[in-house]
Amino acid sequence: TLGTLPIDSLVLVGQNIVFGGKRWKVNDIDSDKKTIYVEHAKGGKPPKFGGSGMTIHDVVRQEMFGILKDGDYRISVGNTKVDFADAIAREQFKESVTFFQLSDLATKPLMKAGSSTYLFTWLGDKVVNTIVALLIMN
Repeated sequence: TLGTLPIDSLVLVGQNIVFGGKRWKVNDIDSDKKTIYVEHAKGGKPPKFGGSGMTIHDVVRQEMFGILKDGDYRISVGNTKVDFADAIAREQFKESVTFFQLSDLATKPLMKAGSSTYLFTWLGDKVVNTIVALLIMN
């Protein structure tokens, strides 16, 4: 037994991780026992540990989608909209909306950039991590 750690990111069989200052290859994961079986390996990236933030819920990303699609971040209060952003935030939001529109992300969830393809699900981390696991497996 090497020890215990809370993991906030996806760990998959075959992946290299860093734990206890050493590199390990994940050989098996026993979800019932909450145990990861590893062997020494070369390479790897550190896993995310607790305290790095919470997972993002579907509703948050869907709200982000709606805000970018509408091009309006202001909060409705009664019959008026409250603008809580300063000049820099407004400019950055404007750039985000422009990118969203030029990329047609409202209707096209896939975007190709060079040799990479990006998938915009506008869903939470549980769904995104599941998709990542499925793509890595295949």
